[in-house]
Amino acid sequence: MAIKNVLTPDNLGNEFDLGVIEANKIHLKLDNVTLIRDGAGQLSAPAGSAAGAIAGDLKPGIQAADHSNWYRLDGRAIATLPAAAQVAAVSLGIGANLPDASGRFLKQGGLMAVGGAAAATLAQANLPNVTLTAAAAAAHTHVTDSQGVHTHTESPAGNHNHSVTTMDNGGSLDGTIAQSNNGSPNSNVITSAAGNHTHTIFAAAGHTHTAAAAGAHNHTVPLGGSGTPLAIDPPWLGVNWFIYLN
Repeated sequence: MAIKNVLTPDNLGNEFDLGVIEANKIHLKLDNVTLIRDGAGQLSAPAGSAAGAIAGDLKPGIQAADHSNWYRLDGRAIATLPAAAQVAAVSLGIGANLPDASGRFLKQGGLMAVGGAAAATLAQANLPNVTLTAAAAAAHTHVTDSQGVHTHTESPAGNHNHSVTTMDNGGSLDGTIAQSNNGSPNSNVITSAAGNHTHTIFAAAGHTHTAAAAGAHNHTVPLGGSGTPLAIDPPWLGVNWFIYLN
């Protein structure tokens, strides 16, 4: 009768892992990787295991929970992990909690540091130094709308005439006056002004002003932005990130 040698945990070294007993199979742990030797001598990895993985390896997956020593990066306390996983986490320099990879891209840099934002708002410093102008090549008219009682100050250059409307019986303005209707209300008065000077015009209630501008000049152009943040999150596919701790 043939005699078979039976292996027990007492006469096995650390290279064997008998945490799981399977008929006609031996579990071996080599360089922290668990393999299975079957009755025919073939080596394989346990179903769902991380053959070749070492503590600190990361992987994406669509698994919803921890599996085969892979722990989801969800920010939980290290103290809630199995003892072997806690030891591995401490050896890697992980603090009191696992990193939380929820909604984050992974990039090479400061280990386990977090940063970035899903949206950005451009400031003036982010724009190129461009002057926006609207050139006017010839004399034309500006129309602006004003609401409420206010005062306008305009500074035309050169010799020109003023046309104003009077509300009383005449009166003298600087310059030569040519008056119609003998100074009756709302009569037209034309005065002549020489040289560069400034006009101050008082206006009551909402109305429209028409001002003539002579010669080529520039207009300022407001950008009209509202400062709405723009999304910088590219199209993505949701997965879970796991770390191997064993």
